[in-house]
Amino acid sequence: MAERTSAEQDPVGARLAGRDDVLAEVLRTVQAKDVPVTLLSGAAGSGRTAVLAEVRDRCTAAGARVLEMRATEPDRSTPYGALYRLLSEVGELAPAAGEARGSVLALVAKLSAAPDPATSQPIAAQLAGALHAATRNMRPLVVLADDAQWLDDATAALLEPLVQRMNGNSFSIVLSARSDVDSGRGVAALRRLRAAGLVRTVTLRPLTRLHSARLIARTLQAKPDAEVVDMLHGAARGLPAALEAGIDAYRRAEALSIVDRHAYLVSHEERPALDDRHPLLAPVRDAGGQSWAVARAMSLLAPLGEQAPRLAGAAIGLDPETVRDALERLRERRVLIRSGRRWRFRVPMVGVALEAGLGPFERRNLAAAAVTAIWDGSAQAEDPAYLPDRLIDAGALVDPQRAGRELLETGGQRIFQDTANASRWLQAAADKLGDPASRAMALMGNAAACTSRSRLSETAENARDLLSRHAAELEPQLLQMSVLSYLSVIASIGDHTALRHIAEAETPMPGGRAQQVVAQAFALGWQDEWVAGRRLLDENRELWAGAEPVLEDHVNTYRSGVALMQGDTTELFRFIEDPALWRGGDLPTQRLETVRYEVNMLLALGELQDATELMRRYELPPSQLSEIGRFIVEHSRGDWLHALDIARRYMAAPVHRVESVGWAMLHMGAAQVHTEGGMLARARHMIQRAGGGSFAYLFRFAEAQVSRALGEHEDADALLREAVRISEETGFAIGTELLWAEVALRAELREDHVEAQEALARLEKMAARLGTGRAELALRLTEARMHGDLAAADAAVALARERGQRYEQIITFSGVAKAGFHTAKLLPEAYELAGELGSLLQRSRLRRAMREHGVPVPDRTTATRENERLLAVLVTEGLTNRQLATVLGATEKSVEGRLTRMFARIGYRSRVELAAAMVTGEYPG
Repeated sequence: MAERTSAEQDPVGARLAGRDDVLAEVLRTVQAKDVPVTLLSGAAGSGRTAVLAEVRDRCTAAGARVLEMRATEPDRSTPYGALYRLLSEVGELAPAAGEARGSVLALVAKLSAAPDPATSQPIAAQLAGALHAATRNMRPLVVLADDAQWLDDATAALLEPLVQRMNGNSFSIVLSARSDVDSGRGVAALRRLRAAGLVRTVTLRPLTRLHSARLIARTLQAKPDAEVVDMLHGAARGLPAALEAGIDAYRRAEALSIVDRHAYLVSHEERPALDDRHPLLAPVRDAGGQSWAVARAMSLLAPLGEQAPRLAGAAIGLDPETVRDALERLRERRVLIRSGRRWRFRVPMVGVALEAGLGPFERRNLAAAAVTAIWDGSAQAEDPAYLPDRLIDAGALVDPQRAGRELLETGGQRIFQDTANASRWLQAAADKLGDPASRAMALMGNAAACTSRSRLSETAENARDLLSRHAAELEPQLLQMSVLSYLSVIASIGDHTALRHIAEAETPMPGGRAQQVVAQAFALGWQDEWVAGRRLLDENRELWAGAEPVLEDHVNTYRSGVALMQGDTTELFRFIEDPALWRGGDLPTQRLETVRYEVNMLLALGELQDATELMRRYELPPSQLSEIGRFIVEHSRGDWLHALDIARRYMAAPVHRVESVGWAMLHMGAAQVHTEGGMLARARHMIQRAGGGSFAYLFRFAEAQVSRALGEHEDADALLREAVRISEETGFAIGTELLWAEVALRAELREDHVEAQEALARLEKMAARLGTGRAELALRLTEARMHGDLAAADAAVALARERGQRYEQIITFSGVAKAGFHTAKLLPEAYELAGELGSLLQRSRLRRAMREHGVPVPDRTTATRENERLLAVLVTEGLTNRQLATVLGATEKSVEGRLTRMFARIGYRSRVELAAAMVTGEYPG
């Protein structure tokens, strides 16, 4: 699972998201003193308590004394019990009022023993007078009473005379009450006060989707994906408590993953559950034991509409009349809503929580009742997922063979439209079916579904079961694909023991000797022994050459891929130029795989134009590329926001380094975007999470860029040397054209001309070997910057324009300009391109360069705004003032002044507040 945020959370502050208007209205009423009572009304979980807590803090800060209490359901049966607790605080709040408080407490104790204190107006008037006297020296006084719907009748009866006596005496009461409780003396008293103009009602409405998104962001300290917001907002119906409960439940079920300060939904099996005593379920509990039982049954049966109450009653042993009464109580408390013949939970999260809390037998019994009713035609559900889910829940209580057949059929039909559900249904079908051929189909389908959902452990189990028990049922092509799928999955989950046993032929794979050798090679590769795997294939050419076409194509992708890793593109380009070399080209699925392979390799080489042309030739849309392929396409085109979103989604799933080259390019590209945007700590984290492996030299190179941005030049040079050493030890060279260019330029700056020339020679050799535009561009740009070569500079600019990749153009144009060529033309062009990419750090560097070269910087207002935002980003990244000065090319004193002005403008009091606002997207700049 991806990383969790370690930021401290403020649950009260989070719950106040979207409540600014309500809070302001309550405070206006309290401060105006024209209306002594404010009623804060809202559904259970609407955030009444959080608003009251903020009212308390604001009133206290304004100099008022605040008394607060929270009523509970037992208070209803204890005359003046809540009032007694409230008065107990008076002594602490105002010690001088101790004697008067003692008299009132004695009076309360005496009156509470009266036969029916709630019905005596003289008693209420006497007590109101005593309270008025006891609190005379405490004003301005604000009394906060949470959950006032539970106030006992005696205290409620006191409310009216107390307000009438205290009105106009710097005295305010704020009552919070649940909107689903609308009976009792307290409600009647409020109605009379409202009629007299002494009560103002403020209603807490459901949060909008925008406010829900902010609450989720504040709680998680991460920006939620749209799917996360839609799911949680819809399930909570805008109730803050339901949102928080959903967030907590989904995190405990490992259904939320936080990557790079962004939150995503991921596949999960555990049902998000709440404790039975959770406040969100209070209206269900308050409705009584029978209503609680009916609500639990309806959590599973409600989709069956008008038949649901009958089935619920039969399943839990209640007669129809009792069920009707229970449903009416639930409807009155706004738990359930009846629309025509359909029932639904007003807050879906309540239904989810109740359903998750069902015990195993209870769930099986209810599900069996639902299945039987659907099978016999007496009930039906609109949701196509309802019946297969109940077939799983019902277990052995329904016919397993019929259930298995229906699960197989439905799962197969929905595998592309509803992959998560289809996977569960197909696994259940495999568990139920006895026919080998049908079971093999279920296992294959589930393996494919699990792979697309990144349920890798399940994919491995399915593939292992399929290969060990049903290999005979698979055609040769399917068998080979199943073997490679199994190998890729166990590599993804890091099962190196299993890979080693296969590589050493201790665990034989089905399909014959050729298949065994190919499996051994791939097992070696996914243990970072790619060269050994290729050597094994070369030594056994007679086994696979001319064998089954798909098998031979797999071998050729492996061999040409390893050659490319070593910096040799000959084999790859040979297959691209002559598609007939792919023997499985007549098979649509295999042809798609080989084209995707060629496109991915071209993208890894930086050849976007060639990759795009290949996709056009074979009508391959970007959506059919792997996530890594789509990331590189968008990154190369300059759509960095979209590229980062693709990268984060990929990283949110538990996928490991199966696509070795692509894995490195993904993390390098993401780190580069962060570095150029000033998010240096995040860039380093991105590099660290990538790990080591065969391409660790690329990660050292990326880390050197971060160190360089921080002014840590010696550390950056050491990282470059480490990258060179790792590349030479492993023999892998893809991407080293950029590494050698950097080494050459850094050596030239240090006036180490020998090392610079050696690095340039290595770069020239690598460019000739690769034969790619990216390598040629790196060479020409390095020659221009090192030797002041005008021809090389012009060639670099022309090639960058031809290739059309924005970031390359920025680096090329700025590098050539700083070397003294076409400065007045190229610096503004690079500056504009950097703005299109959103590269704040690059824009800042280019502004400095433009000032140094006397080139006007356009749009000073935009420049000022970008400078402030970059400063905010860098502060959020945890940089010290000294580091800020280095990155911004300023003095520490200047940085201190800029920080002071920025904090004064945006109104945040600390770096912590600023960082939180940046994470949640609330920063105003």
